[in-house]
Amino acid sequence: MNQSLQICLWTLLELFALFSYAISDMPIYFDDPPVVHTYNRLPEIEKECSPFLSSASELKPDDVRGYKIRKELSFFQGDWTQELGRSPLVPFDDSDLPGDSLSVSSPLRLVGFEVKDVNRVHQLKNAVSLHGTMCIGMARNSTLLYDPRSNFYMAPGMSVLKIDFEGVYIETKKDGGQRLLCMLGNTTLPFWTSAPGTSSFTVSLSNNRPRLLQDGRLLLVLHYPNILSLTKRAILGELRSLNEPKNPRYFDVIHISSQLNAFSKYKFSSEKLKSRTCDLRLFRQDLDDDGANRFNNTEFCIVMRSFSGYLFNIVPNWRFFNTGRLGPFFLGRGTHKNVRLIMQKFICETMSNSARIAALFRAFPAEMEGDIAGIRTGISDMTMAVEGIWDASKGHLCLVGCPGVSSSGLQGCDSQISLYFPHSFSIKQRSIIFGSISSISSEDNSYDPILFELEMRPSDLRLVHGWYGSYFLLYNYSKIELAEAFWKRSQSVGLVNLIKPFFLSYPAKIIQLPRLVADVKRLVLSYSSLWKAKDVFAHYEINSLSYDLRISCYGTPVSSYNSHKPDVFIELEVLALGPLAMGRRNPWLHKDTAFSDNAVKVSKSEVLNVSLSLMFTQEPLKFTEKDYKNVSKLFLEGVYDPLAGEMYLIGCRRVTVQTSTLNLERGFDCLIEVKIRYPDEALRWLVNPEAEITITSLRNEDDSLYFHPIELQTSMLPYNEHQEDAVFRKVFEEILRNLMITASIALISSQLLYMKKNVDGIPYISVIMLSLQFLGYAYPVLSNSKFLLQEKECQFQYGLLGYDQLLTLLDYTAKLLVLTALVMTATLMRKVTEFRKQPHPDSPSKPIGVPQDKRVRQIIAVILVPGLLSYFLLYRSIFENEDVISRIGDTQLEKIWTYKTQEFMGFIQDLFLLPQIVENVISHSPFRPLGKLYYIGFTLMRVVTHLYDSVRDPVIDPYSDAAAFVNLDLLFTSRAHNITFVVIMTGLAIVLYIQQERSHQKFIQRQETVTAKSM
Repeated sequence: MNQSLQICLWTLLELFALFSYAISDMPIYFDDPPVVHTYNRLPEIEKECSPFLSSASELKPDDVRGYKIRKELSFFQGDWTQELGRSPLVPFDDSDLPGDSLSVSSPLRLVGFEVKDVNRVHQLKNAVSLHGTMCIGMARNSTLLYDPRSNFYMAPGMSVLKIDFEGVYIETKKDGGQRLLCMLGNTTLPFWTSAPGTSSFTVSLSNNRPRLLQDGRLLLVLHYPNILSLTKRAILGELRSLNEPKNPRYFDVIHISSQLNAFSKYKFSSEKLKSRTCDLRLFRQDLDDDGANRFNNTEFCIVMRSFSGYLFNIVPNWRFFNTGRLGPFFLGRGTHKNVRLIMQKFICETMSNSARIAALFRAFPAEMEGDIAGIRTGISDMTMAVEGIWDASKGHLCLVGCPGVSSSGLQGCDSQISLYFPHSFSIKQRSIIFGSISSISSEDNSYDPILFELEMRPSDLRLVHGWYGSYFLLYNYSKIELAEAFWKRSQSVGLVNLIKPFFLSYPAKIIQLPRLVADVKRLVLSYSSLWKAKDVFAHYEINSLSYDLRISCYGTPVSSYNSHKPDVFIELEVLALGPLAMGRRNPWLHKDTAFSDNAVKVSKSEVLNVSLSLMFTQEPLKFTEKDYKNVSKLFLEGVYDPLAGEMYLIGCRRVTVQTSTLNLERGFDCLIEVKIRYPDEALRWLVNPEAEITITSLRNEDDSLYFHPIELQTSMLPYNEHQEDAVFRKVFEEILRNLMITASIALISSQLLYMKKNVDGIPYISVIMLSLQFLGYAYPVLSNSKFLLQEKECQFQYGLLGYDQLLTLLDYTAKLLVLTALVMTATLMRKVTEFRKQPHPDSPSKPIGVPQDKRVRQIIAVILVPGLLSYFLLYRSIFENEDVISRIGDTQLEKIWTYKTQEFMGFIQDLFLLPQIVENVISHSPFRPLGKLYYIGFTLMRVVTHLYDSVRDPVIDPYSDAAAFVNLDLLFTSRAHNITFVVIMTGLAIVLYIQQERSHQKFIQRQETVTAKSM
């Protein structure tokens, strides 16, 4: 039952792959509008094509010949070259590149031809009339696009010429049978009155525009093999001008190459190749103990077709050192260090006890996009046609390769290709497919073997191709003992480690155990057998945990973290985790599957085995020479401690050295330790989750493979619940704001009650202090901003998840409470002012008032204005910086400037006790004008606000790169500023307390002295 279901799934996958293969040859430029084709150039065609018509075979009647011609003879994304001369056909505008882009590769020369119409009436016995359209041009790492309304299109980085053709289709017996198109073309050719004398001249559209000259004297001849085979798969042709060389419409001969598409029949040559066997010695040392997968014939075709469109990496061969040539491929001015391979035109045919395949390998520069390379069809020195047989008993595919356009039959096929599919992964084996290309020629044109592999991202392997990983792959852990030793060395026993699990939680889908319980459990189990996998991982949701452990964000060295200038983009993905060997393991597929002990080794502790891939990519920033260049890609294996949120890993990196004395393992440097510390999940709503990565080389400093320790702090880690956390924080801060305003009203009420009991101290209450507090309530009302806690959001938009009504209610409540506090503060000011105006008891003609406000204002101005002015000018200059504006945008800049203005006003209010202190010093007040509850309460409230603000991080979009490149301390209050003002406000409160208590004690002593004297 299960096997039948698997076959059905595989069949559907194969049909999907066949459909994808067929549509890959469809045209990728715009279709022309429908037209009615007329055939009126037959006399010209007979004259120009007479050499071909004279040798043409008579055509037999065929009702479907027109359909076959349209489907089989059309091709797209072929290659073309032009003979060296002084008359180029297609100009190219390279103004799309900056002037210093010398390292950019030359534009692609692409050509496509489509049969548009076939005349059903035979006009000649040995020919069929037809119409076709050719698009020929150059593009910068792109496909050809043109405007159907014009024959010539030119833009920076793109030039396309469309040519309409009318001609004949004939068949000949030459070279075992050929099909041929001979056609005359008509178009408008670009022409410059003073064109440069090269075959690939470039122009600037701003300085020069071509004239378009009508030309109907173009001859196109295309040769097609009758049957597609290993040595006969190329479409070859010529496009030439029939004009005289002196004619401005003349151009040098164009050579065209492509290959037959999926609609053509293929004839295997495998019977002639059975005597050739592949040499497995090249990668025998790279095979793991489990060897290779031994698919049956149906499985093999499905698997190969699934991965045939992926890109193969050239593996640095640690046994051979190429100096210039990359196997059978001739790279010209390219370099063999940045080349990739892709398999195209894959054909698989099952037989009784084996399967045979045919395909084409294409080498291309790594800077070219894989999608562009995958649809190219040209035949050149960068291509190699291959054919071979799958040996299911050995799990090995042996292929024979014919480089370029083979003109000597099988004798020119002097390359052998060996492929196998590893059955298991390890820290040094991460390839789905591993292969080699070697020479079987004893002549001087032989080459050193090259190795290539298909290494897939763990996320793609687990999610896109989980069916393959779960059914055909296992993972062998080999560095767990070293990782456990690293973990044990790093453990520390202390009170913090015992308490931390009760308050903090880390990525792990497990019932959290306190550290103390886990330690006891570890001691007990250290004398017992290994845990059973089903017991240890009963509470783990492995796939979800794999997602939580991934890292995909920018990173910054810890030494320069405060500068907020990311150096690299970090990608960490989980490949294997615990018993989940690879992919998403389906129980109904593996009821009887028995894991080997090595595959599911469980340590004698609460840690979890894990294997990962770590990559530092260079975009958008460049690596520094001394830091990440040598460790841009690491394969990791080790243990994860879910109670501490830490990974202890052994890393391996591939190196290419010409000596064997550096303690390498199959070309890998595995003397690397990596520690990853994950953030706490419980506080993600308040503190943005950031991970720490430490990479250390265990080699001596004089070792050529040694590198300095790398300590990275990531930017915010993306996670699914970020939107919910942002909304929760918004609701929490609104509630906290309402509580603080309510507390402010209570504190003002307490001061009013205090003034009733301590009337003598009312004149000594500073009106300037009350004015600052009044301003603190008035500004939010006038500016429609928040009181105390400002919203700390940076480039992040989110929905309110149904909490919009609650937030609106809390906002209106806060505004009503602020108005209440404003009125009560005004009442407080009015009572102080009125009391000062009352007549003095000892001198009814004079008011009680203490006229010291002017001096207080002067002193406060001298103390505060220079500092506050410099603060204001500093941030104004920062926000006038063009770099800051370009990174965060004008809209966000206006919002942040509003925030800084509110912050500026808040800092003024933080110093509300300073005027009262100055007032007390000047007036020598013998009373305690302010109640302790009043000034200590307000100070405590603002201290709590600053402490909370110093803890919380700005709310940013974790999927946006913009916030990672902005110094958030310039946009929001820095932690240092918050702590500084906490210290200042606490100090002012202490000074005021000491000042009032001393003055009051002196007043009591004087009163006691006067009383004693009077007695």
